[in-house]
Amino acid sequence: MNSDVEQKYKDSFKKIRQDLNDFMDLMDVGFVLNGEPPTNRRIFEAVIYGHKAHEANDYHREFFDRWFKNKIPFFKIASEHLWNEFYVILITFTYYLRLAKDLNEEILKDARQN
Repeated sequence: MNSDVEQKYKDSFKKIRQDLNDFMDLMDVGFVLNGEPPTNRRIFEAVIYGHKAHEANDYHREFFDRWFKNKIPFFKIASEHLWNEFYVILITFTYYLRLAKDLNEEILKDARQN
């Protein structure tokens, strides 16, 4: 593989990574939690590391417990909204993983041909 091709792949990967990070840093839920609007990353990490991980992280568990498990009516509505947001975030996250996977397959195919 020549350096121009390698740079093309590096640039493609950087774009995928940057687009994913830009998406994860969006604050788009429409309300404020603990004094700040949560980012997609905060919601994603709260579920993954505060709820689903075998050894839940205290920082993420506190957020998850406060906002996803609260039974007070407003918070119950907010919790349902956050679950919906999480599913959208998860789908988008897997989309970017797929882009990275496809790029890696293209790189391997190109390397085998050269």
